[in-house]
Amino acid sequence: MTINLIWDNYLGLGPHKENVYSLDEQTIDFAVPSNISNGNYKIFQQNPTDKLYYVIYVGRVADRTTDDGLKDRLKEHIGEWPGSLYFDYEAKNTSLQAYHQECVDYHNWQPIYNSVHPAKLPNRNDPCPICGQ
Repeated sequence: MTINLIWDNYLGLGPHKENVYSLDEQTIDFAVPSNISNGNYKIFQQNPTDKLYYVIYVGRVADRTTDDGLKDRLKEHIGEWPGSLYFDYEAKNTSLQAYHQECVDYHNWQPIYNSVHPAKLPNRNDPCPICGQ
């Protein structure tokens, strides 16, 4: 299921997205291409009181070797949090681009379920482009 968002019901400092997708296996299989091994995603939850969509988690895949890298990662989050969940995603060319975008998303959205700063890439020491960590 695709949800159309308008600026009035989409909170945060990140770029505005017009569509988010229901976080379920069927929708992930339909909406996400099979060949994304480097990319980013955000998970949204609609607040039942104010009907606003909040980014509750940001993440990435980097150098996933399976054909369904991003799909598999998104499916790991199904049922992880209560309520109706939604996602959007963006493919990246490299694992470093995915890491940098995750850092930007983390700082822009300040999602409640990301308890720590995004981890650096294995065997690399590239700093966060926002805070330098």
